[in-house]
Amino acid sequence: MEKNLQNGHLVFCSESDSDDDIRPKSYNTKNKSTVISETDSETEDNSETWSTDDCDLESIPLADRMTAMQQDSKPSTKVGKPTIHWKPGHLIRGDDETKFAGNTALPQEVLELDTPVEYFQYFFTKDIVQYIVEQSNLYSIQCRPNKCVNVSAGEIEQFIGTALFMSVIQLPATRHYWCKYLGHPAVGDIISCNRWEEIKCFIHFCDNSNLVPAGEPNHDKLFKIRSLLDQVCERLLQVPKEEFLAVDEQIIPTKCRSSLKQYNPSKPHKWGFKAFVLSGVSGFSYDYEIFAQTNIIIPGAMDLGASSNVVVRLTPTVSRHVNHKLFFDNWFTSVPLEVYLHKEGIQSVGTVRSNRVRGCILPKEAAMKKNGRGSMEEKTATVDGVQLSVVSWFDNKVVNTLSTYVGCKPEGEIKRLFRKGKEYKMVPCPRSVMIYNDYMGCVDLLDSMLGYYRIQIISKKWYLKIFFHLVDLACVNSWLLWRRRNTDYMPLVDFKVAVAEALCKTGKSLSKKRGRPSNQLQKQLDCKKKRSPTADLPQHQVRLDGIDHMPIWLENRGRGKYPECKGKSYIACMKCSVTLCLNKERNCFKFHNE
Repeated sequence: MEKNLQNGHLVFCSESDSDDDIRPKSYNTKNKSTVISETDSETEDNSETWSTDDCDLESIPLADRMTAMQQDSKPSTKVGKPTIHWKPGHLIRGDDETKFAGNTALPQEVLELDTPVEYFQYFFTKDIVQYIVEQSNLYSIQCRPNKCVNVSAGEIEQFIGTALFMSVIQLPATRHYWCKYLGHPAVGDIISCNRWEEIKCFIHFCDNSNLVPAGEPNHDKLFKIRSLLDQVCERLLQVPKEEFLAVDEQIIPTKCRSSLKQYNPSKPHKWGFKAFVLSGVSGFSYDYEIFAQTNIIIPGAMDLGASSNVVVRLTPTVSRHVNHKLFFDNWFTSVPLEVYLHKEGIQSVGTVRSNRVRGCILPKEAAMKKNGRGSMEEKTATVDGVQLSVVSWFDNKVVNTLSTYVGCKPEGEIKRLFRKGKEYKMVPCPRSVMIYNDYMGCVDLLDSMLGYYRIQIISKKWYLKIFFHLVDLACVNSWLLWRRRNTDYMPLVDFKVAVAEALCKTGKSLSKKRGRPSNQLQKQLDCKKKRSPTADLPQHQVRLDGIDHMPIWLENRGRGKYPECKGKSYIACMKCSVTLCLNKERNCFKFHNE
């Protein structure tokens, strides 16, 4: 017998340790190796033998067999998940249990907003613009120390305003807006092409000196845009949330080179950045998260899985125990998520995959197809004191829903086309499916509004695409907020043009007047619009900014636009493009002071 020291343990073995001297059939206690710990307390407990009756030892190296012996000796630490017992039944909750008790009143800060640009600047604030100015000038010095771009807050607002104009008036390339034949004065007269491209080149949203390299701890793939994302998100969270909310994914379309870019062949826009959005039934976006391929668990929360954790991260600001209704699709839905939300006082409904409902035997599609369209089955279970309901319903295919506050009762009916008879018929539909169909399309509604007039400026810098998406998102959200407070309807395109015009033309007056300006002239202008079709008038902020309102001579005489003037004149305002009288009897240029 020989004594050897291997891996800190004393090993007693036979005279030969070679693989050739070991035979599976004749292997006995004399040839067994016993691993003895150097400590006396573990001598008897850790001594193990390795059975070789059913294996070919000649094909396994000795070191691997010793490692396997030590691993097999460790007791299993896995604990089986508790079994959930599902049984046929119905989940019916009273109105008192699910009645919404939250506050949806708008804050006073929102109630004081008046014009479209004020609503836009509620989300895209002056502080955000100033932050972009500071980071852009810093970035230009880092890239070009001998010549700073020296961009100002007014130029950043003009850059955003022209980008909004470009989303409405779309041309093949940005340089075409300054072209002689294709150009448009809404963009070309605001800023020169070279200056606009210089701002686009140096616009920045972070300090590159603070960037943590890839592969090191605390590296953030979204560092280039993270600060701007947080600032805009903070403004969105100021608006009280609606009763019905939904969480869904959103694609920011782009084909730029970035490791964050995703490909999903089932989406209308197959290439782009993936974002997760918390939206209300009106389409208003209350919170969002750009997918950075990381599973972040917020402090104090349980790990419910990568997909369910997205819902947990988007709902910390949702009021607890006031019965908000939250909807999500089968990518997010799981039993632990629904139990967690119910304990937080949030009611939830979601479609669910059959492999995520552990212990529940769901009906097969072939069996439900025999019963015809509209057949349904419901099962209930109690998990950690929370009652759950799984409803299976057959339409064209089987649809499964999981909920903590609604089941299949009371049933409803929906109209469906039967191809065999080429006629419409009413088929039964569970209550959970009807509610899900009514309120799940929040994010899809937001996507449709963003897609109408999306900023499509091309850039090699991936974070610029997210920046333009935030501008579009702020514009759509401000329009939805404006509609909540105004009975007069304004199309989204008109709202976007009004915001763009105000950002491009509004300046600061050199002469400050005491007191608030009178709204009497603006009321007269609004009344004149209602009486008959009139020429486009400038925005309220543009009319009163006190910059470049110079008289120019017209070839054709036009009717004066001042409400109390009925005369005609050859003189117009260079900036506002409205005809105004200017003679010894009338001076209608007070149009810019009242």
